[in-house]
Amino acid sequence: MSDLTVKFPLLSAIFLAVLAGRTVYAEILSDPTLPPGGESSHKGSQHVTVQPRWMLTAILIATERRTATINGKRVDVGDDINGARVLAIEPNQVTLQPAKNNKTVNLQLLPNDFKRMAGKDSHGK
Repeated sequence: MSDLTVKFPLLSAIFLAVLAGRTVYAEILSDPTLPPGGESSHKGSQHVTVQPRWMLTAILIATERRTATINGKRVDVGDDINGARVLAIEPNQVTLQPAKNNKTVNLQLLPNDFKRMAGKDSHGK
């Protein structure tokens, strides 16, 4: 038997023993997408995304009717939606009265100028 045949298993065993005995440390890296001084909202806990309680997407005002779409549902003045009563429907906003709160909540649509900017026609107008 050659010297190399005896030394290779012995050297392999020593190398594996040294490697297994080492403790590996990892540096905790910060999130490069956070603003300066920003803290991650999910350190040590589950990440929670908070959805708005009421999402106003449309208002329709006709001569005999005022209706709005909140959270994908059509509502009229006096209807309840997610724990609030619809108090008023105006051209650009809906006023809600949450059941457990004395303060009213105003949900607003974007002004027409902003809507036009987002949906420019092919001529840039």
